Amino acid sequence: VPSHDTAACQNTVLGANALSGLTTGHQNIAIGYSAGRYLSNGSTLNNHSENSIYIGLTLNPNKQPPQMKL
Repeated sequence: VPSHDTAACQNTVLGANALSGLTTGHQNIAIGYSAGRYLSNGSTLNNHSENSIYIGLTLNPNKQPPQMKL
């Protein structure tokens, strides 16, 4: 879990910068470099996520065209 998390818990991260913007949210899994770090625009940090799985290099939630987000 990134060291700056304030209210995030029960998250599993494997990969540099994965979920590194997360400040709140729980029960997430991120696998891959920067997986789940940004929202779909690629520059706004994903600071809240719950019950999500991000697998892949720089996978962002709500990306268009769609990326797999379980």
